[in-house]
This record gives sequence, C-alpha cells and structure tokens, in this order.
Amino acid sequence: MLGLRKPLLLFGLFYGMGLSIFGFLAAGSGHGTYVLLGLASSVFAALGVLAALIAPPLLWAWIWGLMQTRRRLFVIAVIAHYAGAVAVLAGTDFGDREHLASAWETHRLLIASGFAWYLGGQILMWVRFENLIKNSSSSR
Repeated sequence: MLGLRKPLLLFGLFYGMGLSIFGFLAAGSGHGTYVLLGLASSVFAALGVLAALIAPPLLWAWIWGLMQTRRRLFVIAVIAHYAGAVAVLAGTDFGDREHLASAWETHRLLIASGFAWYLGGQILMWVRFENLIKNSSSSR
C-alpha cells in the first residue's frame, strides 16, 4: 500500500518544502511578509512562525498521500486547509496586508513566484485527483 502512495508522498513533501522556502524568503527576517507562510501552513501558523515553517512539508506530504487511498479524507483535509488559511490570513499577523504591500514593492518576483508555486501545486493536485477518480471508475 505504501508503495503506491510513495510518489505522491514525495511530491507533497517536495511541494511543501518549496512553500516553506518561499515563505521563509518572503518573511525576510521579519521585515517582509508572512502571508505565504500563512497560506502554506494554514492553521499551523496559529502556533507561530516556527510551526508555519516546519508544517508545510509534513502537511502537504500527508495530504498528497491521502489522495491515493483515502479520498474522502483527502477532500476534507484540503477543504479544512482552505478554511484554515482564510481564517489565519484574515485574523492574524500572517495576513498583514501592510507588510505584503511594502514587500511586494521590493521583492515582487519572489512573492509572485511563491504564490505561483502554491497555485501551481493546487492545480496539479486537483488534476491528479481527478485522474485518479477517472481511472478508478473506468477500471470497475
């Protein structure tokens, strides 16, 4: 069973590591923005910056791993992530739009790349999930 999930787990780990790296760079030692970290780590950001840096590789490896075998739990986990991200970005320092605007002026390419990495991974995740659903229903 783990053999089937291993590529998805590894992809999720890689995706999450990229999110953490972009988030760390965008934070700029506290002089940038935490929006990317809040988006990537969702509710784990409520535990602080360190948790927001560590959580994405683990969170996304787990979520991508669920895709193969626990499809309902996968959908629930992703919806919970989206809801948590909205809550974190709306109600904490991770959603500080003032710093986002000033960081955007100085690090536009970095921040745009981080958002593109997040969005690209989300699109790829849902496309892969749709393919898994189609393949499982066509094999029945």
